[in-house]
Order: sequence, then C-alpha cells, then structure tokens
Amino acid sequence: MDKLSVSSMVREAASKPICYIFGEETYLVEKAAADIVTSLLTPQQQTINLAYLDGKTAGVEDLEASCETLPFLAAKRITVLKNPSFFLEKESKDDTLLNYFLKLGDHQLLLLVDSENGLKKNTRIYKQLEKRGYTMEFVKLNSNQLQSWARQSIASEGKDISQSDLSYLLQLSGYLNRNNTTNLYDLENELNKVAAYTSSNQISRDDIDRVMTRSLDKNIFDLLEALGRKDTGKALELFHEIQLMNEPVQRLLFMISRQFRLILAYTSYRKKGYSESEIQSKLQIKPYEFTRISTQAQKFSEGYLEDILEMILRTDKRFKTLPVDPKLEIEMLLVSITDKK
Repeated sequence: MDKLSVSSMVREAASKPICYIFGEETYLVEKAAADIVTSLLTPQQQTINLAYLDGKTAGVEDLEASCETLPFLAAKRITVLKNPSFFLEKESKDDTLLNYFLKLGDHQLLLLVDSENGLKKNTRIYKQLEKRGYTMEFVKLNSNQLQSWARQSIASEGKDISQSDLSYLLQLSGYLNRNNTTNLYDLENELNKVAAYTSSNQISRDDIDRVMTRSLDKNIFDLLEALGRKDTGKALELFHEIQLMNEPVQRLLFMISRQFRLILAYTSYRKKGYSESEIQSKLQIKPYEFTRISTQAQKFSEGYLEDILEMILRTDKRFKTLPVDPKLEIEMLLVSITDKK
C-alpha cells in the first residue's frame, strides 16, 4: 500500500471519535494505529493523554474511565483498546456499548486495534461502525503494493536495489504465495538482514542469496525446474535443502504431485484449444502461480507427465504399505523422473 493512501486513511481516522482497525496484515494494522497516535499527540502529550487497554482483561468501567477523562493540553485524548473482539464479545449483549461508542465527544478518540482480526463482520456492532465509516481494514498487499512497500523499506536503510533483484527477493520471501503465512513483519526482518549484510549501497542478487531464507515454495519451484532439465544432481541437492527445513517428506511428495497435476491439466486444456485466461479460471490458481505452471508445461510432454504421476503414485503407495526409508524413496523418485532415457 503506498504512503499516500495510508496517510489519507490515517488523517480520516484521526478525525473520527472511534476507529476499528483490523485485517490479516497485522504490520499495517499496528502501524496505522501508531501513525494516528503520533499525528495527534506529541511524545510529551502522550504521557498524559494516551491510554492502552487490553480487551482480554479490561471491563466497561476501565473503558469508560479512560474515555471520560478530558484531554490535558491537547485537542484529543486517545484510548487504544487492543484485542477488542474479546471485549466486544464479552460486553456487547445489546446496543448499550454501541450507543456509548457513538456518543463519544470530539475530544475523544477510541482506537479498537484488532491484530487478531477477531470481530465477525456480520455482528451488529461491526455493521454500524462500518456504516459510519469508522473501520479500516488492511489485507495482504498485492504485487505492486508489495514492491512499493519493499522499495521504501530498503531506501529507509540507505540502500538501493534493481527492479529484477527486488522481484527476485520478493519471490524468495514467499509473501505472495497462496496459503503462505509470511507477513510484512517477517519480510521487514529479511530486508533488514540483507541491508545490514550489504557493504555497498546497492543490494545484489548474491547478497540476497547469501542472507535470505529460501521459502519452501521457492525450493519446490527450483526443484521442478531441475526436474524439467533432467538435472539429477541439482534435484537431489534441492531436496536435501528442503529436508533441512524439517518439512515432512509426505507433504513434499504432495506438493510435487500437485504441481505436476496442474502442469498436466494445463497441457490437456491447451491441447483442447482453451485460452490462457480460460485455463487459469479452470485451474483456480492465482496469476503468479499460473505463470509458473504455464512456463513449466513447455518442458514436459503429456505422456511424460502421466508417467511422472504414476511414479509418484507408486512412491506414495510404498510410503503407506511398506516400512521404507522416506528419504531414500524420494531420492529414487527424483532419479527416476530425471532419467534421461
């Protein structure tokens, strides 16, 4: 999310008596709350006019005591209620609490900061807050927003990076991968490590490779690349890297199988004359994953893909029916797939 849009959201929220800040991207949730506080109160004013409550332990009396305290040498007093979903579920048996929120004076600002994204959107209290424009939601960034955020973060460390290396770094992070739990806190930590390691002002790809933790998805993608090239040595090397991540072998086998099934489905749909957009819709995968699948598909024939899936099926059956060494079985599978004959 670009600075301008966040700044405008912060300014708007700061003009309200109450704001519910939530979303799956907890980094942005907590940063928005902090920005609102610093935009309204100086550090000296915060010592008197800022209160933090925890919804897991605070009661209505605690909230009222804070909200009904007048600001001192400041235009507003701010009460930050963290974990508000616990408080709201416990206290909002009727509209009493909602009516109290809506009657807060202009000299008060109540920030409901929900990093756990716990308040259901179908509750009356959420609907009323949303209707009055008292909500701010932060979802995971899309590709363009993520690149803008990462570039700003790198620049704040006094470093620069090329567009291609930035894209490579973000791909390694796995942030955009479906079902990946990486958030902006994790990514910021990786960016800080790379920036600290880089001796020059320009972050290079070599710096990235030396410092960043490779994501499982990236290793899987590179493993498939090696299989496509029938590069046995590289495929085994990548498998051993994945093992160091303590990933269960059975899950690795599932991920390899899923990728090859998607590639086979793509190949089959292309053979039937479907367009790229139609195939993506049928496969129900996101654009970045679809690009990977379509690229990989150029390296395998339909018959070869069917043979690979049969090999995977046999390996899976051996896992389930025989006392085999899982590591050895995967190594044998990779050798079989890359057999040049």
